[in-house]
Amino acid sequence: MDANSLLVPAVVAAVISGLVAIVGLWICSRTIRYVDDDRAAFEREQAERRTNAEIMLIDEKTTFDRTYKIWKRRTKLARRVLADFYKARDLIDEARFPAAYGEDGKVRQKQPWEDDEDTRTLNAYYRPAEYLWKNADFFSQLIARQHQFMALFGHHTGKPFIELQQIRSEILSAAQMLILTYEDRALGDMPDSRKKWEEIIGRRLTDPDTIAIRLNRVVEDVSSICRPIVLDDRTEPFFKATRN
Repeated sequence: MDANSLLVPAVVAAVISGLVAIVGLWICSRTIRYVDDDRAAFEREQAERRTNAEIMLIDEKTTFDRTYKIWKRRTKLARRVLADFYKARDLIDEARFPAAYGEDGKVRQKQPWEDDEDTRTLNAYYRPAEYLWKNADFFSQLIARQHQFMALFGHHTGKPFIELQQIRSEILSAAQMLILTYEDRALGDMPDSRKKWEEIIGRRLTDPDTIAIRLNRVVEDVSSICRPIVLDDRTEPFFKATRN
C-alpha cells in the first residue's frame, strides 16, 4: 500500500471532522444566542412586573394614607363638634336658669328712674345675655366649624349649627327687648309679647319649654351624625395594624 492511498482517507477524515466541528460550533453559538435572548426577555418581563407591582403598591399606599387621613380628620372633628354641642346646650341651660346670683346682671348700666325692684328685674333680664356674651368666643369657634363639618359629612349637617345660632340669637334678642320695653310694659299688646320673651330667656317657666325642646333636638341631630363615627372602635385598630 503506497503513501497516497493512506493520505487521502486521512485528509477526508480531517475535512469531515473540521466540518463537524464548524457545524457544532455554529449550533452552539446559535443555542447560546437563543438562551441569551430568552434570558434577556425573561429579565425584561420580570423587571416590568416589578415596576408595575411597585407602582401598584405606591398607588395603594397613597390611597390608603389618603383614606386614613380623611378618617382621622372626620373622627377628630366629630369628637370635637359633639362635645362642643353638649357644652353649648349646658351653657344655654345655665344662661336661662331663672335666677340671678351675686353679681350677675350688675354690669348693666342702671337708669336714673329705677327703684330697687326695677333693678332686680332688669338685672335678671340682662343675666342670660351677659352669660352668653361671656362665652361668645366659644360659640364663635363652634359656629366657625360649620362649613368644615359640612364638607366632611354632607351639606345637610349644617342645619344644627344654624338652629343653635338661631336659639342663641333669640335669647339675646329677647333679653334686649325685655329691657328696652320695660318702661312701656303695660301698654297695648306689650304684656303678651313680654311673656313670650320671658319664656325665651327662661324667666317664665312653661311646660313644654320650646327652647329646651329645640335645643335638645339640635344636640340629638348632631349626636346621630357623630356618635357612629366616634364610637366605632373597630376602625382605628384596623388602620394601625395595616399601617404597621
